[in-house]
Amino acid sequence: MTKYLTFVLFAFTRLYCWSQPLVISIPTTNIIYLGLQNPIGIAVDGYKYRQLMVKTEGCELYGEYPRLGIKAKSKGKCTVSVYLKRNKKHMGSYEFKVTNVPLPSTFFGNLESGKFSVNELLETNQINAHWMNFGLTCLTLWVVSYQWEYYGNSGLFYCSDFVKGNKIPTRLKSLISHGRTGDKIVITRVKSMIAGGTIKELAPVEIYVDSNIYWERRIDFIKFKNENSMITFYDFQHLLTCDQTPAFSPGILYYYEIKHSYSDDFDILRDTQLISEVKIDTRKQLYEKQYYPKGKLKAEYYFEQNDTLGDATLYYENGEIRSKGKVIPWHSNIIEQYDRSIGYLDISTFIDSLVTNVYTPYGNWKGYYKSGALALECNFDLEKVSRQEDGSMGDGSNDHFITQAVKDTETAYRTEVKGVYKCYNKLGKVFWEGNR
Repeated sequence: MTKYLTFVLFAFTRLYCWSQPLVISIPTTNIIYLGLQNPIGIAVDGYKYRQLMVKTEGCELYGEYPRLGIKAKSKGKCTVSVYLKRNKKHMGSYEFKVTNVPLPSTFFGNLESGKFSVNELLETNQINAHWMNFGLTCLTLWVVSYQWEYYGNSGLFYCSDFVKGNKIPTRLKSLISHGRTGDKIVITRVKSMIAGGTIKELAPVEIYVDSNIYWERRIDFIKFKNENSMITFYDFQHLLTCDQTPAFSPGILYYYEIKHSYSDDFDILRDTQLISEVKIDTRKQLYEKQYYPKGKLKAEYYFEQNDTLGDATLYYENGEIRSKGKVIPWHSNIIEQYDRSIGYLDISTFIDSLVTNVYTPYGNWKGYYKSGALALECNFDLEKVSRQEDGSMGDGSNDHFITQAVKDTETAYRTEVKGVYKCYNKLGKVFWEGNR
């Protein structure tokens, strides 16, 4: 009678996890994964296992029949040989290739790198690791630590923190909840534990926020000047850290935008335009001046005298004042764009043409025509807002103190026109008056 020797190899985590069997007649699939416990079935036709003796080379046999397995010591090959106990007759051998387990991929929940809505991101509560196109899908993976980085698309601020475990922290969720389109989240330094206790560092995942809120400006590079030097940063360096303190030593930053002119086929001209000038000390931003393309002053914001409010003056290109009022210094949870839902498109557009959209307007504002005649009188109050199912910002509750809003980083705030507001024509007559 012909005797048949069969080896059957399976993948294994901490529990038995059965995949397609590997037999001696299918040598192309003879793979053992380094670091994993690989259960193996051994059978010789006509004999019981207790009548057999198994020897290994390049790997170790473990367990008791029928729960047997092999574990490789190093990359290369593993040979399993079977003999009869009674006469040491060699019944056959089988050679396995030993290879590393492929690295899993990092996922933001179940999201790969890409662009996603605020609501999709907020529904995610943890960072995960999965294999892509790897047959051993039943292997258990644990993300044991990672670092998250949040980049404001304007280049204005950067925030980062290290997390033990796989949960998404409240701070990151807060940044996402009032994120602007184009903001980037990077999950990096991801450490994942694979079955057997092996810890691997995985590739990062990059997520972009898709929101109905937009940054009003984009900076390509900056120059930094202090008492000792002038430095140019072409890879943009963020102005503020996560706690809104300056990321630079005291000095003046000059923000530039790169302008392009194009022929039919290629870029033929590059020019640079100074967008704004920002002065900082060790604790905060002291002022910002913004410029028109031809270099004329467009707006100036001063925060030196007050930590919660600044003085704003906007200008026309002819040098006349366009509007004046108070603004709130930049905070990640206070949205620059005020609530424009006044109810009348023409009136909203008229107010937009006069009031700042770079910082958050607050309190009394007055707007003027190029002639210097009064055009607008209105007041802005702070409101707490919520994110709707479609990603838009819902109605809020009014009359919140700025100091309270700054501390409440988990909640989004913005301002809205509140109380009596008046719009004047160029002859000084009121053409629209409202009360909200």
